[in-house]
This record gives sequence, C-alpha cells and structure tokens, in this order.
Amino acid sequence: LAERQEQLAERAKAVEQEIEKAKKAETDPMKQLRLERADEAMDAGEVDERLDRAAQDIEDKKPIDALAEQEKALEALRKAEKALEADERTAEAERDKEARERLEELLEKQQELREKVEAADEDQFKEQQKDLQLEQRELEKELEEVAQDVKPEPKAAPDAPDPAKELAAAQDEMKKAEQQIEQGEQEKTADAQERAEDALKRAIEQLDQQIAQNENADPENAAAEDRLRELEQDQEAVQQETEQREDQKQDVADLQQPQEQLAERAEQMAERQPQPDVKKSLENAQQAMEKAAEALQQNKPQEAQKAQEQAQEALAEAREQAQKHAAEQQEQQQALDQLAEARDEARELAQEQRELREAGHEAGEEALPAHQPEQEEMGNEAEELAENAPAVAAAAEALEEAGDAMDQAAQEMQQPDAQQAEAAQRAAEAALEQAAEAFEQAHAQMKAQLEQGTMDVAAMPEPGQPDQPSQKESQQPSTQTEDTPRSEGEKKDAKGRSRERKDTKWSSLGERERDSLYQGYVRQLPIEYRRLLEDYYEALAK
Repeated sequence: LAERQEQLAERAKAVEQEIEKAKKAETDPMKQLRLERADEAMDAGEVDERLDRAAQDIEDKKPIDALAEQEKALEALRKAEKALEADERTAEAERDKEARERLEELLEKQQELREKVEAADEDQFKEQQKDLQLEQRELEKELEEVAQDVKPEPKAAPDAPDPAKELAAAQDEMKKAEQQIEQGEQEKTADAQERAEDALKRAIEQLDQQIAQNENADPENAAAEDRLRELEQDQEAVQQETEQREDQKQDVADLQQPQEQLAERAEQMAERQPQPDVKKSLENAQQAMEKAAEALQQNKPQEAQKAQEQAQEALAEAREQAQKHAAEQQEQQQALDQLAEARDEARELAQEQRELREAGHEAGEEALPAHQPEQEEMGNEAEELAENAPAVAAAAEALEEAGDAMDQAAQEMQQPDAQQAEAAQRAAEAALEQAAEAFEQAHAQMKAQLEQGTMDVAAMPEPGQPDQPSQKESQQPSTQTEDTPRSEGEKKDAKGRSRERKDTKWSSLGERERDSLYQGYVRQLPIEYRRLLEDYYEALAK
C-alpha cells in the first residue's frame, strides 16, 4: 500500500508539471486563468506533499493519519478539476463532432459493402465469402471504437436523443451480418447490413440533435447555471488580478483583453437567454464589464475594480434567477417523464394481458384456473398504476374499467368459462390501450406547453388526485353502491392487501345502467375496440 501511495504522489507531481507547461504554452487569457486557478488549488492543498506523508503514514502503520492526508489531497484535486471543467466540456463537444464524422464514413463503407453483396451472383458470393466476412468484421471493430466516444447522457429525459443506444443496435446488426456471411446466406446478409445502416443513420441524426442542443445552449456546452457560475469565477479572477497588481503598483492595461472577452461572453449569453429577467441581469453585467475594460486600458485599477464589482453583483443576480427557472423546468420535466412512464406501463400491461389471453385460448378452457392467479396479479398492477400515475381523468376512468374487467376475467377463469373470460380480457386490453392513449395525449399537450413556456408548475396535478371532473363523471349517474360487495368476502391480492372496491359487480347492473355506462364509455374508444367492448357487455348480460 505504501508503494502504491508513493506512485500516486509521483503522478500528482507529474500532473502539476503538465499544468505548468500548459500555462506557459497557452495563449488564450481565460484558459491561462483557469490553469492558474488549478495550479493554485494544488499548491494550496499541498497535494504531492500530503500524498508523500500519506505514504509514510501507511508505512508507519498509521492508517487514520494517512486517511486524513488523503482526504485533504483529494479535496484540493477536486478544486483543481473544477477549475479545468470548462475545457473538458469543450473537449467532449469536439469528440462528439469527430465521432459524427467517423460515423458518416462508416455508414458509407457499410453501404458499399452491402451493394457488393447484392451485386454478386451465387457463385461470386461463395467465392468472396471470406473476404466479405473480413470486411464486415473490420467495420464492426471500427464502430466499436467510435461507440466508446459516444457515451449515454446521465439522467437523460426519456425522449432525449440517445445515439449510444442506436450504435449498440448497429453493432448487433453488423454481427448478425457477419454470421450470415459465414453461413452463406446472401439475402439475409444484405438485410442485416441494411438494418445496420438504418441504425447508423438514426445514431447520426440523434448525435446531430445532441450537438445542436448543446451548441444552442452556449458555446461551451454547459448548463445555464454552470455557465453563469463559471463566468462569475472568471470575472472574480480578473478582479483579483487587478487588485493584486494595484497593490504591487503594476500596470493593469494588459488585463483589458481578458476583461473584454468576459464582456463578449456575457453578451452572447444574454442574446441566447429566453428568460427576460436573466437576460436583463446579463446585459447589466456586460455593461459593467465594458466599463471595467475601458478603465483597465487607461490603467485605472480603482475605477476598474468598481465596475468589476458591479459586474459580479449582476452575474450573481442572473445566476440566482437562472437557478429558479432551472428548478421550475426540472419540476415540469419530471411531470412530463411521469406521464411517459405511465403511458409505457399501460401499454406493457395491455401487451401482457393480450399474451395471457392468447395463452389461455391455446391451452383450452380446462387450463384457465391455472392462469387465474396471473390474471388477478394483473388486476393488482392496473389498480396500482391507477393509484400512482399522474392524474388524467380519461386515463383514470379507463384504468378503472380495465381493473374491473380483469377482476371479472379472473372470476370467469375460475369457473371456468372461456367465452366470458376472453371477452373480459379483450375489454381490459381495450381499456388499457385507451389509458395509454390518454396519457400520450396529456404528454403531448404538456410538452407543447413546456416548449412554449406556458406551463404553470403550481397547476400541475399530483399523482392520484383527479385533475378535473370528466364529462363522463359530470353527465352520468353513478353506478357505485356501498351496500353491494364485489364478491363474497374481502378480496386479497398476492401480498395480502385488501382489493375490495366500492362499485357493484358488473353482472348485477340493471339494463338501463349498463346501457348508459356502455354508451358513455364506448364513444371515447377507438373504432377498432368498440366491437370488443360491445361483445363483452352482451356476454355479461346473459
């Protein structure tokens, strides 16, 4: 351990030397300041000295002392890393652009290889089989290298661009193409290659979106709050340098250039800023920075510092405003994500219900009781989704209908009655699809409001709380009764929780009530599901 700790100390010294070299070679004033701050953070934290002492403490069997030295060294390294973050973000942006160019070349090569496969006759394909396989394998390796530079975004929204996912799909299809070449399947080879091309095109498309989003946000590809904080830090660095030179009676005129660069950055950020209050604060900061630059040019450090302080105050105000807007947008995005998740869960549950119905149909009526517990569990899942999903009235009604239909299906499977069980299952599928569609519509509406800036955070409904009475609820008489139980005794789910509902059994509805309920619901269903629901109610009426 002591030896490894000494190696870390040597590496820290090497890093400091590299920073020193970079400082001397760098011509950009702001990058020089960042390197200077990183160097100062490592010097102030005595990184290499502390790591040396930690090595000695390990050798002397003083683990607590060694840990304390390591923690202090780590803290200093974090400060140095933060000072260099902006340059790293710029490097990441450049890597994205380079990866895009390489993908364009790779796509062209894959298209050429597919055309070669398609153009060959059966004998030519067999003759060229090994060469074609080798070419395909080379493309796989090349794609693997590019994919390493395209990382998935952490905590990305569900509908955010995901080029990494598409690259993984392209890799899978290329491997399939290579296997098909080896097996002598010419047509299947071309099909797999074409699918790989489609995935590459989607990856390039999404990479373009990702690059565009970052570039539209700002030149350094950082979030608004981070950009403002970085601008604040850079302004503070120039101000400290101005103060230090004044104390040492040194000339400050050469600080005009970095101060003007800060003013230009503030101006660019203001031009791209959609929020009026943040924009105004940035414009105030820009004006103060320009005054400071003019004072520096005239070698008036005191006058420059007053303007620099005004710029700092304006930037702090802009950052606080941006933080507030960012928090609001995050809350809005979370609501949007919840709708998307609820939509996907409803669709998945509809698919599971469809698969269970088909499995029961194939197994025959006698096997239905064996599938009944799975049907009950699906009813529990529908109920849980209804309780936890964002409040969308149409979706809540549809989920309630789905849960009831699933419960009825479970009862019919226990009988067993294949015809009525299948009718109930089909009705559950239709209701779940309707719930998914309702969530999708709410998602699209909320997304449009978010993009237009008209969404009210305070008005967003909480999960499990109705957003507003639906037309169905306001126009139709209630079909719920307190005194008529759903089934004999209290119904429990697989976890022992009560699942008794307050509504009556479907089969005990009167003809008029059933017709009213059917007419109110069926009008909201897509045409292809109306017949399924009609069959279901007819079966229950018998």
